Amino acid sequence: MFIGFSITILRPQDGDGSLDVHGDPIPGETLEIESDGWAVGWPQTTESFEAWGESPLSSVSFYRREDADIRPSDRIRWDEKVWAVQGELQTWASPYDTKQRGVYFIASRVA
Repeated sequence: MFIGFSITILRPQDGDGSLDVHGDPIPGETLEIESDGWAVGWPQTTESFEAWGESPLSSVSFYRREDADIRPSDRIRWDEKVWAVQGELQTWASPYDTKQRGVYFIASRVA
């Protein structure tokens, strides 16, 4: 596990109500929020075998002792890559004494 990293939370903001040519809402600007004190778990790669072929799927776990404002709609910039948050922020506990130690989330590679 890598410890002491800063991440950038990329949070989409609501648009002005405008619609694109397909009738979908146009999002507003993306708010960038710096957040430090994160530990990053080893990257994991799995392969997806779909009808159109196989593709690798990369994911990383982010851990922090204090609570954090992470939303399922957020994206994360870390290590010069963008990651999509998968699900809600979770509480993690020590495997040795089961005391709650902080929060974590899993993110998958986007770009």
